Amino acid sequence: MAGTSPAMTAEKWFDRTGTRSLDGTIRVMTRIQEMHDDYSTKLRDLLGQARPGLALRHRLEFKRCFGAVAGYVDGNIFVSCGKFGVALRLPSQTLSELFREEDVLRLRYFPNGHVKKEYAVIPNRIIEDQGRFNKLVDGSIKYALSISSE
Repeated sequence: MAGTSPAMTAEKWFDRTGTRSLDGTIRVMTRIQEMHDDYSTKLRDLLGQARPGLALRHRLEFKRCFGAVAGYVDGNIFVSCGKFGVALRLPSQTLSELFREEDVLRLRYFPNGHVKKEYAVIPNRIIEDQGRFNKLVDGSIKYALSISSE
């Protein structure tokens, strides 16, 4: 181990450096965890601004999903955040309207992966339009909750 004395164990090296990896394996996991933490923080911040009382009225959870982080309301997924940006799960009529806009994209978790048909990747210009974004978040929550009652 570079920069360690021969008597330093891997556990002590981990404690000192914050990473356990000698071959890069766990260090990669640490980077993945940091990436998920960033996505989770972004989702929490956006939802906190759009709907600050959401977690008071509903069970709100965040879980890993295909290299991204998904947000669940009362057990139903309604939002996702990853390399692609922020995607909302929305009813077909709302999606049809959004997809008329050139910069609204369909969600693919991976470049060659299948399209997630109920999701739209929301461009930053819409996210920054707080009123419009709030309406989309409301629509996404309402849609996710309606699916659970069917």
